[in-house]
Amino acid sequence: MPVFDETGRAWELGPKIAAGGEGVVHQLLHAPEYCAKIYHSTPLSALKQAKLKALCGLPKELRGNLALPLSLIFSQRGGSQALGVILPFIQGHDIFELYNPQGRREHFQKADFAFLVAAARNLSIAFKVLHENGIVMGDVNEQNIKVRPDATLSLIDCDSFQIEHHGQRYTCNVGTPLWTPPELQGVSLSELERTPNHDAFGLAQLIFLLLFAGRYPFAGKPLNSEPLPPEAAIAKFAFAFDPTPKERLLEPPPAAPPFDSLPPSLRNLFLRAFRRGSELPSARPSPTEWITELQALGGSLTRCPSWPAHLHWKGSAACPWCGILQTARVELFPAPPGTPSNPEGAPASHGAWVDRLLALSFEPLQFGPPSAAMQTAAVNALELEVTSWMPGFLRRIPFVQRNINASHLNELKSRVSQANQTVGSFSNQASTLFLQHFAQAQPLLKSAHDTAGKLKSIGTPSSKAVAQVLARHQLRELQEHLERQLLHRAQVAGLGQSRRATLQSYQIITAWDVTEAALLALPGFGMTLTRKLLDWRKLHERDFQLSYRPPTAIQGNATFTAAVQKEADELVTNAKRLLSQINEVKSRYASSFATLQAAYHDAYAKWTALETRIKQLSAMM
Repeated sequence: MPVFDETGRAWELGPKIAAGGEGVVHQLLHAPEYCAKIYHSTPLSALKQAKLKALCGLPKELRGNLALPLSLIFSQRGGSQALGVILPFIQGHDIFELYNPQGRREHFQKADFAFLVAAARNLSIAFKVLHENGIVMGDVNEQNIKVRPDATLSLIDCDSFQIEHHGQRYTCNVGTPLWTPPELQGVSLSELERTPNHDAFGLAQLIFLLLFAGRYPFAGKPLNSEPLPPEAAIAKFAFAFDPTPKERLLEPPPAAPPFDSLPPSLRNLFLRAFRRGSELPSARPSPTEWITELQALGGSLTRCPSWPAHLHWKGSAACPWCGILQTARVELFPAPPGTPSNPEGAPASHGAWVDRLLALSFEPLQFGPPSAAMQTAAVNALELEVTSWMPGFLRRIPFVQRNINASHLNELKSRVSQANQTVGSFSNQASTLFLQHFAQAQPLLKSAHDTAGKLKSIGTPSSKAVAQVLARHQLRELQEHLERQLLHRAQVAGLGQSRRATLQSYQIITAWDVTEAALLALPGFGMTLTRKLLDWRKLHERDFQLSYRPPTAIQGNATFTAAVQKEADELVTNAKRLLSQINEVKSRYASSFATLQAAYHDAYAKWTALETRIKQLSAMM
């Protein structure tokens, strides 16, 4: 059905792409860069409508970090009762997919610890922009933040933010217990004035999750026999990683990164954010403080000598990621695509293909500066605008020249703002263009990396080992199947956000991690929920058994060797096809980017010409 914006323009609703407690989000047909949020409860109240109108009118400069509404929408042209808003469609993945190791492996394959530090810094910048403009996010949680492949991010669901407009405060009336600061636990949030210090609690939690491999700061092992779920721990200021014994009610979960693997200055910020006393006005670290310390951390990282993919703070006593690998057998930062390899067991003739496939990547192109000739032409064109319509002898009269310059200067100042916005829009266009082509390349890259993994695993065991090889094949296939089933998305009765946070902190993230021994070791998990989770795993195991097809039966060494060689040849054939397809996508992307870059060069040259001319005229006035 069509909806209509405030100017009367009609928009066709496309497919539903998200749903929540407040409404449903639809892509817009013929305008995929926008979406529409239709609220469940309509028509909207006068207060809600006024708040949305105020959000639509916030400065355009904020839209780089915030997915602010663009217009109210109505069921009919010229309507007065809004039913929703038009929003920019933000590309990217939920921040949960970045700090969760399984999601990072799927969506951010090249993300190392430096990438996580950069994302944390960009998140702090986004909160700084909010607070400097008198805005409070209020409902801070992992579902309101989208991260892009370059570690930049945007805050979404801005209609719940707390803002002030023309003396009227529009509050944020929603919240999530797992992200609510201690002083607001159990407090009604309706019409409650939120403060930047409340936001600072959620910001600190998100930064902690990014820097500590997805461990929640308030999920851990109780130091007494009483279970302490995360919401209760928050209310008691029970920071699990607090190094002071008298302050501790929890200890960190097993195989968590040590608290002292970060610099003392950063550790102090977390203590200020989570300890008792943080509820006092302005007590928690500000976004600016986080930006400073995260910038310093990014410049003081070193590579682990045992595994180059492991980056960590150079002052750490040991590599924290190697420690987790040794104790929990979990690799949080596997070698990214492109890391040189020396596959064991792969036929020598195919080993080079492993390196070649792992080296494949798809990186965003960057705009280069326009040529000097183009810049000069733009400046000359501006000069021609003045000289083409007035005889030279008039322009040489001083007072005439001054009047011309003054008039032209005013005109240029009005034009330079628009030119600046035009140049700025190319960054979003380039990002959208990259993400469109990256979406085409990503499944091909995954297939290429999977093919490399299969080539690496090829071997020629003796005939007596055939049964073991087949068993390992089935187990490996089962593991891959179960690792695709994320607990974060599981529909299990009694499994709320608090329980999910505890599971994640104990590295129980997928169905493969769900075992009776692992669940019984968790604090506060009774047999009822344990049984439900084990039944959930068994359900996916049954699905696997129904679909699993073992490889052809193997009879003796010669047959097995021939089968291995045939599989290797097929994998190389597939590798060649994938390489060709990826190159085709890269070629299309490069061609489209060249067109966009030409337009960018033209806009950039005109903008800098305007800036140059304004400086010249201002100096002459």
